[in-house]
Amino acid sequence: WVDVDVANLTTGVYTPMRVRRFHDKYHNEMGIVSIGVVGKKYADKLLFGFTLGENQADIQTGARMTDVFGMRKRKGNIIMPSFKYLKKDIFTPHLNLSISGTYNLGYEQTIDTSFRQYNWLGQYVRKSTDPNAVGGELKQTMYKYNDHDGNMNGNLSYSIGNKHSFALNDVYTTFDRKGKDPVNPDEATYKMPNKISKNITGVSYRFAPNEKFNITAFFKQYHQSVTDYSTVTGSTGSGDTTTYNVNDTKWSKSGYGTALSYFFRQNLQVKASYERSFRLPENDEIFGNAAANLISNFALRPEHSDNYNIGLVYECYIAANHHFRIETNGIYRNSKDFIRPTITSVTSFGMPLNQMVNQGNVRTTGLDADIKYGYKDWLTAGMNMTYQNIRNYTKYEDGSTTVSVVYKDKLPNMPYLFGNFNAQASLKNVFQKAALLSFGYSLAYTHVYYLNWPSLGSKSSKFTIPQQVQQDVNIIYSLKDGIYNISLECRNLFDNKLFDNFSLQKPSRSFSVKFRYSISHK
Repeated sequence: WVDVDVANLTTGVYTPMRVRRFHDKYHNEMGIVSIGVVGKKYADKLLFGFTLGENQADIQTGARMTDVFGMRKRKGNIIMPSFKYLKKDIFTPHLNLSISGTYNLGYEQTIDTSFRQYNWLGQYVRKSTDPNAVGGELKQTMYKYNDHDGNMNGNLSYSIGNKHSFALNDVYTTFDRKGKDPVNPDEATYKMPNKISKNITGVSYRFAPNEKFNITAFFKQYHQSVTDYSTVTGSTGSGDTTTYNVNDTKWSKSGYGTALSYFFRQNLQVKASYERSFRLPENDEIFGNAAANLISNFALRPEHSDNYNIGLVYECYIAANHHFRIETNGIYRNSKDFIRPTITSVTSFGMPLNQMVNQGNVRTTGLDADIKYGYKDWLTAGMNMTYQNIRNYTKYEDGSTTVSVVYKDKLPNMPYLFGNFNAQASLKNVFQKAALLSFGYSLAYTHVYYLNWPSLGSKSSKFTIPQQVQQDVNIIYSLKDGIYNISLECRNLFDNKLFDNFSLQKPSRSFSVKFRYSISHK
């Protein structure tokens, strides 16, 4: 159930109502098989695997809750071979090597062929009186595409005694999207290249002269290559023409940092770190994702930032049975080309879409605290709270000489105060030996925050994502040391209104039961 404004498809008037979701099914199955050897002279572990899976999902909403779909859906599959190799003390003692890799050969498809406009009651009208008109609810499409993405990760580590250790790590990813649309077979953009390759190489050195103090220094080299396209529209004697130009963009930067920790006492530790960091855009952030209503942004640049962190950790026991752990961290981050989501003015049938964009300069200060408590071996509880002040320090927008009206504003659509509490009690040997009965409770809190820039619009016209409190409970009963398990869960116990980014409402209260059987519990 959701509480939404329901449109009268004849008059266009919206009426607040509580309605049941009517086009929101999801189905998924997956199987993973691995075969290989362990404990051999040439390999501690050598595994070859294969993952097969498929999924189907209804798409009910667009970028806003007022954009309702009744027949739009997506489906896809996963065909992914993989391998993993691990060998300790390779060639010489204390030299360890691990290599792993995957490559996905699956596909995704978005299906939108019904030329209808729905409301939250499941009612609809045809979008055109022309019986030959075509269109779809958002955009007529049966676009089927293969996102051939691969990942290779290698790590080599070496230690000298207990004081010195070195590591070399390399992560290489590749992405190549190819697709076609049966209802738009001549669409030129589907024939254009969508390729990305990324490589991040890191080296690190750790010095730990004693149990109290250690320091790590590291260096990273980032590479990214993107192949996309641009369009140029011109006029000829026979009409307008569009030319497609293939673009190859290469980017390379170096990052570095250091981290240290020191125990003032056995139970009191201070930690500090600094990193010159880069965040490379994800594949969907550059090329878009039709199933997620996310459109492409070929101009999206990598985000880079200077990150400073300092924290304290304190642990203690009271009367031997009560254990406390308290941790607090302060952060300061100065970012350039900060990547954030936004709703664009690019629309289809008046429906806005999501897009990732760069925000020139962003400064973040924040504090988080975490408290954990344990009593003997049957009760645990924890609470954490995070405050993050993320502000726009882009003084001049797009070469303007006038100070931006949103200069020093908090970034929109981002919560700044949130936290959670959880507790679990476990009782052993309930009803029979080797049985465990657990009761769990959790509470998640998010403070109210603005959907748009705080400085834009009058106080009465500003949209906010309201305060949210979600409480969940569960009961888990396991037998034979965890071979047989049954769990009961209720999410959003008091049926409160919960929201995602852009004020998209989450489902209301739900109940679930799960059964699990473990062939081996070793």
